[in-house]
Amino acid sequence: RAMLASVQTLVRNYQAEKGQWPPDKAAVVGLLMAPPRFQCRGNDFEYDPASGALSLTIADDARC
Repeated sequence: RAMLASVQTLVRNYQAEKGQWPPDKAAVVGLLMAPPRFQCRGNDFEYDPASGALSLTIADDARC
């Protein structure tokens, strides 16, 4: 969740600077210095360009 919060901060900063949300998930990943690393392998995030919202996608609840 800490990684997701960091990415959300970058997305909000992008919106504040450019007046719009990043156009897609690839653009969000491009804001990062390195691809996101989640605590549990296989987890990822979803991005909604209409609202700038991020959500965590958990690949296997039993692992985390």
